[in-house]
Amino acid sequence: MLRHTLRIITAFATFTGHAQVESSQTGAWYMLFYKAKFKNSNWEIQGDFQYRDWRG
Repeated sequence: MLRHTLRIITAFATFTGHAQVESSQTGAWYMLFYKAKFKNSNWEIQGDFQYRDWRG
């Protein structure tokens, strides 16, 4: 299991350089994660909001 996890991490680490649009273009990426649990229940809600801004 550990080898499988390390292979996945290595694969994603090598492809992160291709995600950039242009080196002269600046921007921002804001992320908000939330988690809400219900009282007396095993259910919960998890999620995230993302805002990306590409202003040069």
